[in-house]
Order: sequence, then structure tokens, then C-alpha cells
Amino acid sequence: MEKSALRGQAQIIVFVLLLLISLILVFTAVSWGGGISQQNIDVSRVIAAENWMKELDRSIQSVVKSGGSARLNYPFNTPIGLADVDINDYIEMSMPVSIDLPDYWINISISGEPGLIRERKDAGELKLRLSYPLRPGFAIDLFTDGPQIATPKAVLIEHNSTFQNSTITIVKIKLSFI
Repeated sequence: MEKSALRGQAQIIVFVLLLLISLILVFTAVSWGGGISQQNIDVSRVIAAENWMKELDRSIQSVVKSGGSARLNYPFNTPIGLADVDINDYIEMSMPVSIDLPDYWINISISGEPGLIRERKDAGELKLRLSYPLRPGFAIDLFTDGPQIATPKAVLIEHNSTFQNSTITIVKIKLSFI
């Protein structure tokens, strides 16, 4: 009878050990997979933000060339803002990310295009910036009548005016965060 009691206890101990090992493996896999999943989500958010900023640039350039207006939906739940600094204006959006990105500005726009799109990671946030550097004889001046920073549903781009200032043609573009 002692042998069968020991055999029964050994089976229980083996079962408990196997259960503990299985639980440890499952929790390890879930925690490792959760980190990978968050990185994939962040990568897709960064790509979506870059593509949206490129679309904003195309819309602004279209309004500069053709006049009129354009409306671009803003699908992010993060702030976007306009820094109106004379002619050296820029539009910037930021969002928290956990992936590794450079902490210095890198260009993601096509060389030779009027719009300059750059990004960097700053204090755990992706900073994505669109600006229009002064070109010989031509400038794009962005401004807004509304809030400088917002989390809008859409961005409205409107041609306001075009005028000559000494040797520079300046196109004023009004942005509205709606």
C-alpha cells in the first residue's frame, strides 16, 4: 500500500510541475508577443502618419498651383499644429510611439519637391513636420485664423492670395483645423 500511495503522490507532483511549467511558458509567450504586437501597431501608425503628411503636402501644392480649396480628413487622435513664423511656417503632428526611431531630423520627402517632410523621435513621441523652405523667387506662406493646435476631424486648405514682395512671389495658404 505504501508504494501505491507514493506513486499517487509522485503523479500529483509531476502534474503540478508540468502545469507550472506550462503556465510559465504561456505567460512568457504572451508577454513577448504583446511587445511585438505593439511594435507592429506603432510601425503601421508611423507609416499611416507619413502617408497622410505626404497627402497633405500634395493637397497644399495642388491648391498653390490651381487655386481653390481642398479638404483632407484627419484620421488620427493626436494633435496637429501650425507654427506661423513669417514665411518659415511648418505643420507638425506628434504621437506616442514605442519603436526605435532616430532622435535627429530625417527627411522622408522626395528631393527637389517644394515641401520638406521630416521626422524624429523626441521624448517617446514621433514628431512629423511639413515645411516649405524659401525657394529662389517663390514662397508659400501658411496661416490660420483658428486655433494653432488642434485634434481636428479634417484640415481645410484654401488659397488666400498671391502677391509680389520685392523679388519674391508669395502664395498665402489658409489652413483650418475643423
